[in-house]
Amino acid sequence: SSTGLPPGFRFYPTDEELIVELIVHYLRRRAAAAPCPAAVIAEVDIYKLDPWELPSRAVFEGDNDEWYFFSPRDRKYP
Repeated sequence: SSTGLPPGFRFYPTDEELIVELIVHYLRRRAAAAPCPAAVIAEVDIYKLDPWELPSRAVFEGDNDEWYFFSPRDRKYP
């Protein structure tokens, strides 16, 4: 696959797993400008998109209609 993940990979973490993975493997690396271990979280400016456009921007689509994105911190309306 284009994400470099093994066949059969699923991304349905528990809340605890999500927090650990997010902080250790993604946010810490992102803050250090290091590459993420796998490209499963897309970078999208959610403030410039309509909600119905988000599913097509997801890198990894699961079966439960949940998507994860990195987005710059901004406000749509001042």
